[in-house]
Amino acid sequence: MFKNARLLFFCRLVCVIVIAVMLGLTVNGPMDGWINEKALGPLDSSNEAYLEESFEDASRLFLVLTAVKSVLAVVEGSEIGVGFGLELGDLVQGVYDYVDFAWQIVLWATMIIVMTRMTLELSQFLDQWLLVIALGSMLFYLVSAWFMPQRRAVARVLRDISFFSTILALAAYLVVPLAVAGGSMLSEEITEARVQEAETNITALKVELEKRFAAVEDADGFFGKAAKMSDATLTLTTFLSAQTKDLFWDVITISAAYLFDTIIFPLGLFLIMFWLTRILARYFFGLRRGQVFREDMDTLMARYWMKRERLDATEPPGPQPDEPR
Repeated sequence: MFKNARLLFFCRLVCVIVIAVMLGLTVNGPMDGWINEKALGPLDSSNEAYLEESFEDASRLFLVLTAVKSVLAVVEGSEIGVGFGLELGDLVQGVYDYVDFAWQIVLWATMIIVMTRMTLELSQFLDQWLLVIALGSMLFYLVSAWFMPQRRAVARVLRDISFFSTILALAAYLVVPLAVAGGSMLSEEITEARVQEAETNITALKVELEKRFAAVEDADGFFGKAAKMSDATLTLTTFLSAQTKDLFWDVITISAAYLFDTIIFPLGLFLIMFWLTRILARYFFGLRRGQVFREDMDTLMARYWMKRERLDATEPPGPQPDEPR
């Protein structure tokens, strides 16, 4: 029995010393540098490359959509739509609305990509200090729980602080980078090919619109331009009518793909991994509902019996029975 007690005391002391050493290494920087450079360095590099490539792709598509919007706006407000019927103007307005919707989605997606990069930088800035708080609170919690059992209330407060700080530290070191990496993997497998195909179609639409509208604008003189307007109106009307359905699906594909790539994939993975991390941390720190309930009941019962003992100690003795003569 005595040997078991000594062994338990020795194991607890070693655990406290190890955490104290880890805390010192984290405060000075070597441990944080090893985690970020050696353990998580390849993950951070792949995330940076993915976000850089995603930003370039979104910027390129944004410029293509901007060019299509500009051409459609010029066509709609030009002499073609005014002098030779309203059919072309109405058709251009519908196509313009499709393109403008995709343009806004890509603009927001580009902004979210930049925000994701900033979130990774923020997590890399805060991870060291979150780990310091987690290790420090864990150290004081173990000391108070193992070597100062009378400080039960203080130990519970320190355990809660250590629990939340550990979750935040794990989120900064692992959950956020893994969510971005998982999103990039899903994007490569599911949406990348569809976005490339839609971008190719919209780029071809831009080239055709510029070419067909330039045929009217390059005509010499008023009469030469007027002679080509009727043919240009019919040509553009036929072309846009044929492209409307394909353009609709391209716009829906781009919008859905960027919503999945920038919001649903990374945010969904982050929430799932954060939830799993929270469950594991609750199990590790003994914060399961049944165990917490038992601890609360033990605390209440201990207070109740302590109060009863104090009352019994302060109560005057009752009347004693007559002693036999």
